[in-house]
Amino acid sequence: IYMVVMNLPFFPFLNLVGIFVVVGIGADDVFVFMDCWKQSILVFGEGGTLADRMGYVLYRAGGSMLITSLTTASAFCANALSLITSLKCFGVYCALVVVVDYFLMLSYVPALVIIYEKYVRKSPLCCRCCTCCTFCHIPKDPTQLRPLEAWFRDKFGPFVVKFKYPLALAFVALAAGLGFNASGLERPTSADFQLFKATHPMEMYDLQLKYKFNGASDSGTLKLTFVFGVEALDNGNHWDPDDYGKLTYVDMDFDDLLTPTNQAALEGWCDHFRSSSFYKDPCVEDPDDRFCRFQDICQFEWVKAYVTTDCADTTNDFSAILDACSGDDCLEAVGKIGARTTCCGLAFPMTDASIARNCTESVFQLASSDDLLGDRNNGNMGLIFDTATKDLKIFLMQLDTNIEYQETYEVFETFYNDANADMKVAKASLEGTFASKVFYQTRMDFFDLQMSLGIGAYQSAGMSFAFAFAVLMFMTRNPILTLLSLLTIIAIVCCVIGVLVFDNWELNIMESVIISVAVGMAVDFVAHYSHTYLHSPVKDDREIAVLNTLKTMGGSVLTGAITTFVAGGFMVFANTLFFYQFGFFMMMTMIFAWSYSNFLLLPLIAIMGPVKAKKDSAVREKVIQVEE
Repeated sequence: IYMVVMNLPFFPFLNLVGIFVVVGIGADDVFVFMDCWKQSILVFGEGGTLADRMGYVLYRAGGSMLITSLTTASAFCANALSLITSLKCFGVYCALVVVVDYFLMLSYVPALVIIYEKYVRKSPLCCRCCTCCTFCHIPKDPTQLRPLEAWFRDKFGPFVVKFKYPLALAFVALAAGLGFNASGLERPTSADFQLFKATHPMEMYDLQLKYKFNGASDSGTLKLTFVFGVEALDNGNHWDPDDYGKLTYVDMDFDDLLTPTNQAALEGWCDHFRSSSFYKDPCVEDPDDRFCRFQDICQFEWVKAYVTTDCADTTNDFSAILDACSGDDCLEAVGKIGARTTCCGLAFPMTDASIARNCTESVFQLASSDDLLGDRNNGNMGLIFDTATKDLKIFLMQLDTNIEYQETYEVFETFYNDANADMKVAKASLEGTFASKVFYQTRMDFFDLQMSLGIGAYQSAGMSFAFAFAVLMFMTRNPILTLLSLLTIIAIVCCVIGVLVFDNWELNIMESVIISVAVGMAVDFVAHYSHTYLHSPVKDDREIAVLNTLKTMGGSVLTGAITTFVAGGFMVFANTLFFYQFGFFMMMTMIFAWSYSNFLLLPLIAIMGPVKAKKDSAVREKVIQVEE
């Protein structure tokens, strides 16, 4: 389905976690299904047909599994909103795993159960092979509760009901404390992609040792490059990291640069950004460098100096001019190079298109010459032409900044916001021209990752909560029960993330997945209990309904939590960091999901859960007797 039907070309290694996800979710669904199947004999007795029992099971267990499958799948699908390809693919793949698991639970597992009941359960061969097997064991009195069901109804349930107020207060306080700690989840502070645990020899160099060697760390200030002629459009396949898309050119040619309006705007472009807080003036940084001003690639400043110089002041004596070149005065001095009677003494911006083109080409040719700046020349002067048609395609301008490259998000965020604000003002002067689609680029790939993770993680979590609320509301059709369930899910997620922060986790790719997936995994037990409570035969007494819920679903929830916890436990022994983290996350989620479902959701339901009007007392007593 993933590769053929959906035609997704990229299968990241993150998708392998789906194996462990389906072990946990699939085991939970199997336990719910089989418990409901065993309980169906209490409804229909030994004389009930397999069709009647299976219809009852699919009605009761199918609805409960549908809620958990929809919420878990939607939580995974929320990762499709991420800007990071591997996270998008991971979310869709794991959502498919959950959906396929649900359909198999409605088709394949019922078929196996029917085959077992008809041909295997009463087989003498089965009983001779495994007399202690729970599948082969035939209880003497099938109407009697199993020991685990009796324990939940007679021991565990009364404890929850009796201490419902202190339990609810204690677990709300715990969620508030860990939730406050969860707010301290920081964005990643290192651009190094960590594949293994920090103690692994292959990671120790990147994380600890490389900084002891010269040249191992990134340094230097950022350069701000302004790109004209290309749209800032990512038209590649966002599901394939190897598809970079194609450049989308803005319709322009060389003459478009030379309209009077564009000449004036482009000449003042660099001046506008020189007043920015992030601009680094090369002449201030290095006053001894006579050619410092040429570190800024601002072509039309050169053009203006060249064409406005009086013709009588021009000369072919390069050495005299360059000797007089110093700092800001260097532009004026360079404007005198080349004795000429044209392209001098002109007003700027130039209004004649032919003169503007010829003079500008002369300046670009002069600036690209080694005779002028030697190894300081700017090569193509920021002009990039189509090699086939020789048409101008891209025009670049460049300035230095005082922003040192580093991996601190807050510093780059300030720079990013300031640059965007200045860019918005500068583009206003180019409105209606080809240059209005100008954008800037610099070395901000890690900042982009940090920002994408921060936005995507909380966006996905918000969508997961919204999906969970919608599914619970649709399936239960009870706003009180839905709100209590949602409160419990939020508490579980806060506790899980709070523990991860205590373990010094950062908001990296793995943690971004966890925030949204935590909602889907936390909702399972909550949904099972809510659905079972609604179908309790006693609907006018909250406490009796809670006892029935624990008797019916307590064993399934406990065994499901144990199997998922064990699946995560196997993953923590992996050297691969992602598997270790996901395994640890699964274990913590199971601990808090089981605890809060039993010690927060059920006490809240016992306190303020929905009830219906009392039935006739005789009918009510009969229902309680049947249930017991």
